[in-house]
Amino acid sequence: MPGFCVHTFEIVNKYGEKSFVRFHFTPDAGIKNFHTEQAYKISGVDPDYATRDLYNAIGRGDFPGSTVEKQVLSLEDVKSAGFDVFDVTKVHPLDKYPLRPLGRFVLNKNPINYFAEIEQMAYNPANLVPGILCAPDKVFAARRLAYRDAQYYRLGANFNSIPVNCPIRYKQLAYNRDGRPPLKGNGRDIPNYYPNTFNGPSPYKDDKRTELLEIYQDEANNFEHATELYTNEMTKEERSRLVENVLYSLGGAIQELQDKAVKIFNIIHPDLGSRVQQGLQVNRTKYYYDED
Repeated sequence: MPGFCVHTFEIVNKYGEKSFVRFHFTPDAGIKNFHTEQAYKISGVDPDYATRDLYNAIGRGDFPGSTVEKQVLSLEDVKSAGFDVFDVTKVHPLDKYPLRPLGRFVLNKNPINYFAEIEQMAYNPANLVPGILCAPDKVFAARRLAYRDAQYYRLGANFNSIPVNCPIRYKQLAYNRDGRPPLKGNGRDIPNYYPNTFNGPSPYKDDKRTELLEIYQDEANNFEHATELYTNEMTKEERSRLVENVLYSLGGAIQELQDKAVKIFNIIHPDLGSRVQQGLQVNRTKYYYDED
């Protein structure tokens, strides 16, 4: 399964020059999918299929890896793109903004204590490395607030001191302490305020940090990129499977909702709308009854 970030991050180099980046993760083993009917059967009979497959692959040393790449835009690219590059529902065309290699991401270890290493994880979009200034869109701003708020509630005020959430190579220094749960030395005797004269942690300050962009958004075109995907990026087989998946979900809806959906698909591409409409007319809905 490939992965990509929907946010376009504003980044800055050591000279203070800014660019805008989207990150992509492409599995080294390639991409493979189940047909919808296969997926339904497996989810009912063996819902842990994918988890077990991943766990066993890591356990036998066949470590799954992905190639990490990025799409890079300059400020001029942002202005001349012809669409809102910060809109999380839009993709950046690969022919216009090609992928550039960045590194690899490898899963090389299974958890030993599932609760400590998995259940207590606290991923947070606000945790960014120096040089990445976050994304200027409103969805990212909301996620920064929502994730942190949920983690305070779920794990307590000291969740950043839980080992699985600590930096690997650096000592964790923070003024969050004396709450639930207290961990290790719990900050020992350092003062709980800044500035101080008793060797307390100092806040990180990036001297190269630039001001974030302020976005002025025009009315969005919500179909342009869907049309581009269907027309130029999907293979003939992928289009057929898309129609099949739509029919599985839409087949049980009432006629009025089906008609509304077909109108939307026609806007994306007449071929897509026509194929969905024809499939609905064949009546693919299946009914199951208990035997008396």
